[in-house]
Amino acid sequence: MLIGDLLMAHGLVTKDDIELALARQKEYGGKLGDNLVALGIVSQDDVEKVIYEAPHAPKTIADTGIPTSNLLKILFKAIYTNSLETASQFSAAIKLPIPVINRLIQDAADRKYLEALGTADQTSFSENRYVMTETGRRFALESLQQNQYVGPAPVSLESYQERISQQKITNERVSPDKIASSFENLVIADDFVRRLGPGINSGKSILLYGLRETGRLRLPRRSPTFLQISFISPTALK
Repeated sequence: MLIGDLLMAHGLVTKDDIELALARQKEYGGKLGDNLVALGIVSQDDVEKVIYEAPHAPKTIADTGIPTSNLLKILFKAIYTNSLETASQFSAAIKLPIPVINRLIQDAADRKYLEALGTADQTSFSENRYVMTETGRRFALESLQQNQYVGPAPVSLESYQERISQQKITNERVSPDKIASSFENLVIADDFVRRLGPGINSGKSILLYGLRETGRLRLPRRSPTFLQISFISPTALK
């Protein structure tokens, strides 16, 4: 997620705030977070807290927690299926940063899976183009035979568990005022609101039942408005 998305998820900024900061960024440069701080929309402490809590992109293959062989299989399935040629295309397809992609490209070249074709001109930069060798094509087909998944590289099970644990609803306490403000445009019995708070704070499942047109669907849709947790769903390794 981008820093703007994270700040919005935490309820610290609005879409209009982001647009103002982007306009200032075009004029003065700098990072989006710094421009939001300069405009007085958020504090530096808020920005640093959100960045600290967000998952960090891996800088090396080891940082991913996934074996190189598995990442190569995911990469080559993506290249074969989508006819990809450049590192930026590889990165967009399997959602890994360019430094990690470059390391995978080097490993693939060492194994004679890829060959360089020269440069591909982009709007503001040029980058190398690559093509699969016959050996690389066989590797891609064998990988597809093992499983048909083509998409973002997974995280390790340990990383998945850590992130989910950090996002548990029991890490946050919902006050009566938060619940009341979320439902201020709905007609709801005070007794129901009083019982809803302890149910949410318990961190367990809640069963809503009743006749049709009684608001059973509207209530769950309003619930996220009084939770300040930023939910990030990683792709887990099975």
